[in-house]
Amino acid sequence: MKKFRIAVLLLLVLQTTRFFSQEKDTKESHPLPPIITFQNSIHDLGQIEQGEMIITTYSFTNTGKSPLIISSIEPEEDCTILSGWKKTPINIGEVNEFNVVFNSINVTNKQKRKIFVYCNTKEEKETVQLLVDVKPVNASSPEAKAIESIKLENNAYKNELDLMDQAVEHLYTREKDEERIRIKKYTILKEQIAVQKLEEENVKKRIHENVSKKKTDRIRKKENRIDENEKKMALAKKEREEIQRLNAENRRKKEAEIKARLEKKQILAAAIQERAKARKLEVEERRLKLSEINKNVEEQVELEKAKKLKVEKQEKIRLQKEAERLAKIEAERKKETERLAKLEAEKQEKIRLQKEA
Repeated sequence: MKKFRIAVLLLLVLQTTRFFSQEKDTKESHPLPPIITFQNSIHDLGQIEQGEMIITTYSFTNTGKSPLIISSIEPEEDCTILSGWKKTPINIGEVNEFNVVFNSINVTNKQKRKIFVYCNTKEEKETVQLLVDVKPVNASSPEAKAIESIKLENNAYKNELDLMDQAVEHLYTREKDEERIRIKKYTILKEQIAVQKLEEENVKKRIHENVSKKKTDRIRKKENRIDENEKKMALAKKEREEIQRLNAENRRKKEAEIKARLEKKQILAAAIQERAKARKLEVEERRLKLSEINKNVEEQVELEKAKKLKVEKQEKIRLQKEAERLAKIEAERKKETERLAKLEAEKQEKIRLQKEA
């Protein structure tokens, strides 16, 4: 009976040791880590206009000798990861992908962004790159005003997300501290059990050396202590199970919160993209209207010019005709003057001849 109780204690200690070394055993069970191979680790998006949002897809394959597990994907600023990669282990030779959205609202000229993939490879972190050349818009154009308003909305949205991240980080830190305290208590209890185990082994040796009545009473006391220790072990086991249950619940809640936050980010990103498209269409319509107005104005100016030239030409023709008429009148007046002078001369000649006669 005593040997059986000691064996049960040893079994419980081994189980608790196995619980704390579970992660290490999991890593040792796969001596060959997976290898993630990207189809193209550098994506060059070329030249785009400021305010555009571009989506690009990174495809990868597990070329290693064990399943690939991606824990998270974190991009640099102005980039957003759309959920879509496989959360469960990716088998050997299996192909998967994830999408990255680049928002050019806050940047201009040539840009370079890195996306970090955290997984169970040997390096534990893989990096891909995104290259783009953002063409800035004219500061006085309607597009610049639309981009400025979107920037203000993005800053407000970013501040809201920062506040949410700080709240989640505070909650996670508090839960982590509570978990550390529970583990410390469990470690102290484990050490106490180990000390009691040594005492029980000493008692066993004394039992083999002396079987007197006095020693038998001590053995009975030790057995009672062993029973008490078994009860403590049972309580410790229940507490450990409760800790595991609480950790699982906290993990599920945290995953649900993170998932909800990511979905909200995706919805907001989609809304911003739709809004940007609508703004772009509105700006394009305004541009077309302005070009049409300019065209109409140019046509009106051309018509006015043609009308003015026509009037000037008619006025010139009228003046020419008036000059010809005046010249004709002047010539007739000159002829009449000459005719009158001739008649006057004839009259004078006739008077002179009469006087001489």
